Amino acid sequence: ADAARRRAEEAALRLADMRRRAEEEVRQREEAEAARLHSEEEARRAQEEAERARVEREEAAARQREEEERHRAAEARRIEEEAQRQRIEAEAEAQRQRDEAEAEHARAEEERARAEEESRRHAEEERRRAEEEDRQRAEAEAARIHFEREAAERRRTEEAKAAAYANIERIEPGSTEDAVTPAMQSELFESTLAAEPPSFGSSHEASAETVERNASDWVSVDFNKPEVLPVAPTPVSAASTPVFDDAAITEYEGAEAGALSITDIEESSADSEIKEIELVPTGRGGAFADDDFASVPGGIMRRLSSEVASERAAAVTDLARVGGDDAFREISAAFDDPAQLVRDAAARALFDLHDDHASSFTRALREAPADRRRRIGQALASSGLATEAISHLMGESREKTYDAFSLLFLMSKAGEVQPLMRSIEEHPNSEVRLAVVKLLALSGQQDILPAFRRLAVRGSLPTEVRSAVMEAIYQISSQPSTDTTHVA
Repeated sequence: ADAARRRAEEAALRLADMRRRAEEEVRQREEAEAARLHSEEEARRAQEEAERARVEREEAAARQREEEERHRAAEARRIEEEAQRQRIEAEAEAQRQRDEAEAEHARAEEERARAEEESRRHAEEERRRAEEEDRQRAEAEAARIHFEREAAERRRTEEAKAAAYANIERIEPGSTEDAVTPAMQSELFESTLAAEPPSFGSSHEASAETVERNASDWVSVDFNKPEVLPVAPTPVSAASTPVFDDAAITEYEGAEAGALSITDIEESSADSEIKEIELVPTGRGGAFADDDFASVPGGIMRRLSSEVASERAAAVTDLARVGGDDAFREISAAFDDPAQLVRDAAARALFDLHDDHASSFTRALREAPADRRRRIGQALASSGLATEAISHLMGESREKTYDAFSLLFLMSKAGEVQPLMRSIEEHPNSEVRLAVVKLLALSGQQDILPAFRRLAVRGSLPTEVRSAVMEAIYQISSQPSTDTTHVA
């Protein structure tokens, strides 16, 4: 029974083992099949993934080719547009340069015409001044001749009266004095003159006697000279007193010792009189008190010599109201004053002396030595005139703009350019900056090239201003070196 049981158990174990192996084989076959299917699936997925990757690569390559093609086309269009833009800008720049050259030529022609007009005007003024001086000399000569004739006429009248009285005494019947001595004739003539009302004023008689005593001092005159002018018979007021030259004054100074005027001259033949012909001595100004030939008043001359700078400056300011060549010379001399206050006042006074401001400074610079020219330029800057002129460069008034441009040009030619350089760097108006750059370029001064080169590399300058500075550098560098303080 145990053996049978053992056999039965063994048989059961063998059967179970066979069943287990069969199941294991089935499981292994299933796993192998599953592994095969999985491998096939993996291979299929890998193949699909590879295919998808290939398709994606091809699509990406196609997209990249399309993108590159679009980029190349866009780049070609951009290059073409840039070339066209540069061509248009070059044409515009060339046109602008042509316009500027034409404008510069027009301005140069205008400057030349203005200079010619100024030269003609100056020549006309010189001609009128010479004619006026000739007229004054003629008037002085006429007055001298008139007084000579009057003295000669008086002498002849007195001699005739003396002869008449002498003849009466000689031919009077019953006279116990048939023979009258020359001494008695003289006494009779003197008593007769004392009894008669005088026909001339006392001062005139004294002058006539003095003239007769000093007859040898007078210059001989041809009485038939055609340019002798008669003395007007109407009374002459202080405002219309004829002006005498130094020669005539010297001749009449002998009439009354130390006197500065001849008064109370009566003309019996014309029944009129000339009241107080005043001979005005020349002072520092060197001219007489006439509208066109006004000398500088003595009060102003004394203040010009004051030790107080403010008083000298006030006197220089007053010179602008006096006007005339003498005032101009005193104002010009004030630029040599050691006080800046006085030099600034001189710049203002010279500006106010004439309506044509630039012509006054042109004359002052032309007649001044080099040191004074530099001081005039510095005074234009320190007095504020340069700042005012810069503000007028873009004004509505063409006259003010031209006047400001001329004044600043003269200042730059005198060597003072700092206000102009500051305006290029700091002025809020680009048009003003460009105008100042053009002005300095026209001045042609080599000394401003270093400052211009520093400006050209500054990034804060607007593009058009920097371009104008570069053009100015080229323009000035192309010109020969000249004297920067010379004023034509």
